[in-house]
Formats: sequence, structure tokens, C-alpha cells
Amino acid sequence: MSQHRTSYISMCQCAEHVQYQLPNEITRVKYLLEGIDNSDPTLQAALALVRADDGPNGKMHDFESATAFLLPSDPVSTRRGKKRGAHVSFVTADVALSSGKQSKGLMTGVEFRYYELSEWCMFNW
Repeated sequence: MSQHRTSYISMCQCAEHVQYQLPNEITRVKYLLEGIDNSDPTLQAALALVRADDGPNGKMHDFESATAFLLPSDPVSTRRGKKRGAHVSFVTADVALSSGKQSKGLMTGVEFRYYELSEWCMFNW
């Protein structure tokens, strides 16, 4: 789905320089549905519901609502589980590092920088 979205954005940028008719929302959703080839029953049910919702404000007329509806049924992401990936909850920055000055570790007193192998081997950990 993100590849379809990225490709559409690229086509919009190209259409500014080259005469090209961009696909409308219905065409975008049809291309998305045709591009999905998976026999997972949950995903197939979600695809059928998107195809059936073809009213003026239905999912067949809105790419973003169709993708939002299909994403929870993605069999790849459900197989990966909820624990994969990093979730960053807190970030701090060392002001000395960001200002270009060298900083030392609190416990070791060693400068935070890249060390050549010969320098690194001199540390007695």
C-alpha cells in the first residue's frame, strides 16, 4: 500500500513537467486490489468488503480509507507480531556532542568518538 502511495506521489510530481493524466481515486483503489495476491481468508473478506462499498462515499472511491480498512487484515504484519520493531519512548541529546565538542562517558571517562582498532585495543575493559 505504501508503494502505491509513493508511486502516486511520484506520478503527481512528474505530471507537473510531463503531460499525463493521473489515475482517479477509483482507479487507484482498483489497481491496489488487483495487486494483492494472497489467499488469507481475513484479507480476502476485507477485499470483498472494500469492493462492495462502492457508494459515492464508499471505500472504492477513497484510496486512503480503503488502505486504512485493509491494513489491520494484512497477514504479513500479523505474522510478525506486535513486539517487532523499536518503539522509542524517550530521547535525550548530549549538548556537548551536538555542539561539536567532545564529551566523556559518565562512568568510564572515555571520549565519545570513533576509535581506530589499535586505539580501541588499548582500553582494558
